[in-house]
Amino acid sequence: MCAELEKHGVTLTKIYYCPPHESIKTCVCRKPSPYMVNLAIEEFHIDKKRSWFIGDSSKDVKCAEDAGVKPLRIHKNQDITPVIDQILKSKDSF
Repeated sequence: MCAELEKHGVTLTKIYYCPPHESIKTCVCRKPSPYMVNLAIEEFHIDKKRSWFIGDSSKDVKCAEDAGVKPLRIHKNQDITPVIDQILKSKDSF
Protein backbone atom coordinates (compact mmCIF):
# COMPACT_ATOMS: atom_id res chain seq x y z
CA MET A 1 0.00 0.00 0.00
CA CYS A 2 2.72 2.49 0.96
CA ALA A 3 4.67 1.78 -2.23
CA GLU A 4 1.57 2.36 -4.35
CA LEU A 5 0.83 5.65 -2.60
CA GLU A 6 4.44 6.80 -3.03
CA LYS A 7 4.04 6.39 -6.81
CA HIS A 8 1.50 9.22 -6.51
CA GLY A 9 3.60 11.43 -4.26
CA VAL A 10 1.97 10.39 -0.99
CA THR A 11 4.13 9.34 1.94
CA LEU A 12 2.60 7.81 5.04
CA THR A 13 4.52 8.72 8.17
CA LYS A 14 2.92 6.10 10.37
CA ILE A 15 0.21 3.45 10.21
CA TYR A 16 -1.86 2.66 13.28
CA TYR A 17 -3.61 -0.71 13.46
CA CYS A 18 -5.22 -3.01 15.99
CA PRO A 19 -3.67 -6.48 15.95
CA PRO A 20 -6.22 -8.31 18.16
CA HIS A 21 -9.04 -10.16 16.44
CA GLU A 22 -12.50 -8.61 16.60
CA SER A 23 -13.63 -11.46 18.85
CA ILE A 24 -11.80 -9.68 21.69
CA LYS A 25 -14.57 -7.40 22.90
CA THR A 26 -12.53 -5.37 25.41
CA CYS A 27 -9.72 -4.18 23.16
CA VAL A 28 -9.37 -0.39 23.61
CA CYS A 29 -7.90 0.17 20.14
CA ARG A 30 -10.74 -1.28 18.04
CA LYS A 31 -13.19 1.09 16.42
CA PRO A 32 -15.47 2.69 17.32
CA SER A 33 -13.04 3.59 20.09
CA PRO A 34 -11.14 6.76 19.13
CA TYR A 35 -8.03 5.48 20.95
CA MET A 36 -5.71 5.25 17.92
CA VAL A 37 -7.05 8.45 16.36
CA ASN A 38 -6.32 10.23 19.63
CA LEU A 39 -2.80 8.76 19.64
CA ALA A 40 -2.17 10.20 16.18
CA ILE A 41 -3.67 13.56 17.15
CA GLU A 42 -1.35 13.77 20.13
CA GLU A 43 1.76 12.41 18.39
CA PHE A 44 1.50 14.62 15.31
CA HIS A 45 -0.16 17.67 16.91
CA ILE A 46 -3.13 17.37 14.56
CA ASP A 47 -5.70 20.16 14.59
CA LYS A 48 -8.99 18.34 15.14
CA LYS A 49 -11.03 21.26 13.79
CA ARG A 50 -9.29 20.89 10.42
CA SER A 51 -9.34 17.09 10.32
CA TRP A 52 -11.58 14.57 8.62
CA PHE A 53 -12.09 10.84 9.16
CA ILE A 54 -13.19 9.02 6.02
CA GLY A 55 -14.76 5.62 6.49
CA ASP A 56 -17.37 3.23 5.19
CA SER A 57 -19.15 2.15 8.37
CA SER A 58 -21.14 3.52 11.28
CA LYS A 59 -18.18 2.54 13.51
CA ASP A 60 -15.98 4.92 11.50
CA VAL A 61 -18.47 7.76 11.96
CA LYS A 62 -18.73 7.12 15.71
CA CYS A 63 -14.94 6.95 16.03
CA ALA A 64 -14.57 10.29 14.25
CA GLU A 65 -17.23 11.96 16.36
CA ASP A 66 -15.77 10.62 19.61
CA ALA A 67 -12.30 11.83 18.58
CA GLY A 68 -13.66 15.28 17.76
CA VAL A 69 -12.95 15.21 14.03
CA LYS A 70 -15.39 15.52 11.15
CA PRO A 71 -16.71 12.20 9.82
CA LEU A 72 -17.27 11.60 6.14
CA ARG A 73 -18.95 8.31 5.31
CA ILE A 74 -18.42 6.70 1.93
CA HIS A 75 -19.68 3.49 0.36
CA LYS A 76 -17.47 0.41 0.29
CA ASN A 77 -15.08 0.55 -2.69
CA GLN A 78 -16.24 4.08 -3.56
CA ASP A 79 -13.85 6.24 -5.55
CA ILE A 80 -12.39 8.53 -2.91
CA THR A 81 -11.30 11.27 -5.35
CA PRO A 82 -14.58 13.26 -5.20
CA VAL A 83 -14.50 13.01 -1.41
CA ILE A 84 -10.97 14.42 -1.27
CA ASP A 85 -12.02 17.21 -3.66
CA GLN A 86 -14.98 17.99 -1.36
CA ILE A 87 -12.68 18.22 1.66
CA LEU A 88 -10.13 20.40 -0.13
CA LYS A 89 -12.87 22.81 -1.26
CA SER A 90 -14.37 23.00 2.23
CA LYS A 91 -13.77 26.21 4.17
CA ASP A 92 -13.38 24.01 7.27
CA SER A 93 -10.23 22.35 5.90
CA PHE A 94 -7.84 25.29 6.00
